[in-house]
Amino acid sequence: MRLKSFDNYLITAMSALALLCLYMLYGAKLVNFNSGSEIKVASIVEQLKTVKRKRDFYQGWMDVKPGDGLSQNDEIYTHEQSSAHIKFTNGPEISLFENSLLRIKSAKLGSTISLDKGNMVAKLSPDSPKLDIELNGKKYSFSSQNADIQIEQGKTENKFLLLNGKAKLADQEILPNQVVIQNIKTGDLKIKEIPFIPKLPLNNHTQYYLKEASLNFSWIYTNQSVPVKIVIARDSNFTEIVSEEKIESNTYQISLTHPGTYYWKLTSSDLIDGPIKSFSLIEEVAPALNADQTVLYQGPKQTPKVYLNWSKNNGKKYLVKIESPNGKSEEVTIAKTSYEFTPTILGQYSLSVKVSDENRPLALWSEPITISLNEARAINITSVTPEVIEKVNYNNQPASYLLSWNGPIDGVNYKIKLIKDNKVLDMETEQTSIPLSLKDAGTYSWEVFGTTNSGVNSNKITGKIIIKAPLHLTQLPSEGAIVELEKPDQLVAFKWDKVEEALQYQFELSDDPTFKKIIVARDVDATNVSTSLAEIGRYYWRVKIKRGSNIEYSNPVSVEIKPAPPLARPEVSPDIKIKLKYLEDKSSSFNLIDLFISKTYAADQVAVAEWDLPANAKAKSYIVEIYKDIDLKDLIIRIETEVPHVTWKNATAGKFYWRVSYTDFWGRKTEFSRVSVLSTEDQEILKAPPMEIELQNPKHRADVLKEEADQLILNWGAIPEAKTYQVLIARDLEFENIIFKKNSSQNELKISCKEFDNRAGEYYWKIISGESTSKRRQFSVVCAPPPPPVKIEEPKPVVIEEIKPIETIKEEKLNDHFLRLGFFPHHIAYQNKASQYTAKVDGNALNSWFVTYQRPLDMKYFQIISPTLSISRGKVFKEITFMDMELSLKAKRKQTSFSWGPVAAFVKKTLYVESNLAIVDESVTSPLLGLFIQKEIDRVTLNAEVKMGTILDYHADIQYRMQNNFAVGAFFDSSSITKDNNKHTFSRYGLNLNYTFDFLETK
Repeated sequence: MRLKSFDNYLITAMSALALLCLYMLYGAKLVNFNSGSEIKVASIVEQLKTVKRKRDFYQGWMDVKPGDGLSQNDEIYTHEQSSAHIKFTNGPEISLFENSLLRIKSAKLGSTISLDKGNMVAKLSPDSPKLDIELNGKKYSFSSQNADIQIEQGKTENKFLLLNGKAKLADQEILPNQVVIQNIKTGDLKIKEIPFIPKLPLNNHTQYYLKEASLNFSWIYTNQSVPVKIVIARDSNFTEIVSEEKIESNTYQISLTHPGTYYWKLTSSDLIDGPIKSFSLIEEVAPALNADQTVLYQGPKQTPKVYLNWSKNNGKKYLVKIESPNGKSEEVTIAKTSYEFTPTILGQYSLSVKVSDENRPLALWSEPITISLNEARAINITSVTPEVIEKVNYNNQPASYLLSWNGPIDGVNYKIKLIKDNKVLDMETEQTSIPLSLKDAGTYSWEVFGTTNSGVNSNKITGKIIIKAPLHLTQLPSEGAIVELEKPDQLVAFKWDKVEEALQYQFELSDDPTFKKIIVARDVDATNVSTSLAEIGRYYWRVKIKRGSNIEYSNPVSVEIKPAPPLARPEVSPDIKIKLKYLEDKSSSFNLIDLFISKTYAADQVAVAEWDLPANAKAKSYIVEIYKDIDLKDLIIRIETEVPHVTWKNATAGKFYWRVSYTDFWGRKTEFSRVSVLSTEDQEILKAPPMEIELQNPKHRADVLKEEADQLILNWGAIPEAKTYQVLIARDLEFENIIFKKNSSQNELKISCKEFDNRAGEYYWKIISGESTSKRRQFSVVCAPPPPPVKIEEPKPVVIEEIKPIETIKEEKLNDHFLRLGFFPHHIAYQNKASQYTAKVDGNALNSWFVTYQRPLDMKYFQIISPTLSISRGKVFKEITFMDMELSLKAKRKQTSFSWGPVAAFVKKTLYVESNLAIVDESVTSPLLGLFIQKEIDRVTLNAEVKMGTILDYHADIQYRMQNNFAVGAFFDSSSITKDNNKHTFSRYGLNLNYTFDFLETK
């Protein structure tokens, strides 16, 4: 208990100490310095820039201004380039230099001050001939009848100088040409004669200038003329020197351009400094003249006046110049910074002002202000408030109505009359609006008109405010009801009682209780309305009843519209087994062009898994996720459907894990159901019986390859959908000793004796393709070697050497006029990237042809024109046949090292999309525009194109031109198109084989 009491005492003491510290720091801000509780001993008469004061006991410094009183123990501090002039109540005056600190010690019989830092000038008067000054803890007593004493405080010594008059320091008399120096450590005094006495400019002299101030300095020598040094600086310590010069005469002149306080002193040749004197330069600035109004109107009742005011600009008197419309000019001297001007003649007046001071001959006139006095004219006001306002007082409480109008704001008094039941309420205002507080039902008539200060009346505006009491009806939903909606667009029913003799009802719905914004307004004959709401929240509804010529209102009813509670988590069966289905293609498989160009097959069928989901009538959509693992880390697909049935396209056989979630019509998703197992398996495919392959050549037991150089073509009948055939040749009928085995994509194969090692004998052969096979056939191989050649000796011919002529090198020049036919077998790849269900196409399109015609042009810019038609045809999935084509036109401009030009094309592409569990082909056509560039290097031609339109297409190819008009090469192109939010991409690469028919011979 004792410890607890001690803690309480300690906390109390610490709190009191904290409050005392806060009071010492900030208490001065809360105290009135000029209050009667403090004895005023001095005051701030004049100051330059910021001067601070700290009161006795307080720790905070406060700004002071001229006129502030000072008390005993107050401290005064001046900053850099600031100064203060202090006058004591008992007579003495103190001029405090910059960076100085002064404390007022006492001011009873005599004045006692402490100069803790800096310099000062003290002025003594006959009323108070004594002044005690403490410097560095030592007191110095001065006495004089009328003298200015300058005190300079240094680091090692203090200086006392007499600026004018006679004075004594203790019993030591100070002369104007003497400086009394005291050693701070020892206190010894010594007197030095000053060979000069400064005269002009006087201490604290102030001079005004425009662009440049010219100052004249003068002094007198006490005995003989000796060289002196004049020093002018921006600070009293003479660290920021402006000018320093040695002079033998007693005058000096300098021009300065920067405003502020300057200090100057004279130094003799034996380094004796004279007193420090200060002067201030102030640049003249024109006063800022303002008027409360510049356009006046003179009426029958009043003569208008203008109130002028302007900035002080350190002036005591001012001169106001008035130029009247009749050409007369008048100047008025004013001892304050404001003036009331009364114009008497219609027209424009020009007024300006400047400082009136004989010491400021360069004072500037202000910018003139133009005052116009016009004859008062009639004013017009218009109503902002509707002419008729009809309101219903639902709660029988006073309501505020703002009556407003458009009209002049200044110099007009508006009178308002409010009339109800022959009772008149008069009101007045100088604003253009007035609030009215009305409660009782009835018709209020109002009128407004204005009168100017000059006595001119405005027009009159009138209107009505009709306040009605509501009808009390039974309304559903009732006040404060909560309506829960399953869907955002669900209809909400509103009902009310039938009103006798009602001609029609008008239903109104709003989102604010004052019905300023009507969301739904509907005229009905029945007593009910159903409507949907755009957003949830609080709404207000009422009914207007049209009964005869009157309109009555029901009470407004507030209802809250909110979504129904969220759906519960789905429940699914733990295990589902599904057989896969395959999407059918829905495109015809025959086209007339098939008679000329056979089909190329690509891609496979798409597998589909389907099953039903647990239905929920309140669900907008179902989200199904299928994973490979039971930990739900490897997501295969995420499917969202609006029906309780899911279709997984591109499905595969196997064991998977799935779950489902509901999304209601408000977009809220439920938790996913428990994980369920999904097993998928292929349907049993009925296989057709294998077909027999018919062997055609050679015939059974035929003799073949009779000579070693002969060749044999094995030929057999083709079967549908066979991609490759396997050829087997054996020595025995059971094909246990196979000597030859080779695959062929065609239904024929060429062999020679080297396949039999040139060994004659009987052989058996057969063909296998998948599960289809042929019968076995026999043939005999002879492979007889050729007879040896007969050698006939001939006499050796006489060799006569001939001089061969030098073959001329033929320069081959390319022909620009030709027709080119080409074949471009290629690999094609297609993908619908935006759809997760659409199948990919990946295969070879061998039936692809093009024709190009090129001829020269007699044009300035383009020299060659070249149209091209290309067709590519094939088959994908089971029965979808595609035919892509492009018709292009190029205009070529030949350059030194390359050719280039524009290209225009018309392109047809085939797209593959999924629709109703089937793959459907769609054609898209588009005109394209682009550029191409060609580069020829000997027999090699490089070409690149880019075309844009609905389809973005890139193309690049390279060709090698042979001497027999044949050319071979390779190409690559890529296209992309966005349609119905699906992005389709195509890519092709392959060979380019062509032959050129020249119309002119090659030179």
